[in-house]
Order: sequence, then C-alpha cells, then structure tokens
Amino acid sequence: MPSLFDRLAAVGGATIDGLMATPLGWLSDGQEPEPIVGVFDEAYQELDPAGVPIGVVSPMLFLRRGQLPEFAREGDGVLIDGRQWTAASIKPDGLGGHMVHLHIGNSDLGRWRE
Repeated sequence: MPSLFDRLAAVGGATIDGLMATPLGWLSDGQEPEPIVGVFDEAYQELDPAGVPIGVVSPMLFLRRGQLPEFAREGDGVLIDGRQWTAASIKPDGLGGHMVHLHIGNSDLGRWRE
C-alpha cells in the first residue's frame, strides 16, 4: 500500500498535470511519436545586441516520474504544439521526475549518440 506521502504526491502531480501539462510527442530514431504529457516552459528570450541574436534562457520540459519514455535520449526530438525541439539534456529533478533542456529546431538523431 502506498504511503500517505506517495498518495499526496500523486494527487498533487495530477492537479498540476490538469492545470499546466501539455500533450507532446517524443521522437526517437525514426519511431512514431510517443504521446506523453509534461509541463513546458518556453521562457526563451532572444536578445539582439549589435545585430547578433543571443538566446538567454533555455526552454524546459518538466516530466513527472514515469512520463519519460524508457528509450529517451539526449538528441531526441520533442514535438510540442506543432513545433519541433531537441532534447539537449535530460537530468533528474531530485524528486523522481526529469528536467529536459530543449533547443529550438529539429533534432539531429544520432549525432548525440556517437
């Protein structure tokens, strides 16, 4: 039987998913997109000092425990609201989930795996 903490965490996670989660597709090695949900924070800003665009904040995807596909790797594609991103890094969040740093654009599947 799950502990009280586990039950409360599940209710809290489901509430966050219901309010903030975005359906998305995880793309890996030419497979069909794996449908999952996660909390997406685009938070990307581009500065253009002296005519050179610079990205200053990294878009992030937050996934609860069990939402990250088993086959997921850095360099995979992530399809969110019709836009493709690249999973630049996948790190544990310290709470059993994962933080995925995203780069804008199509992934180069395999490039990160060599």
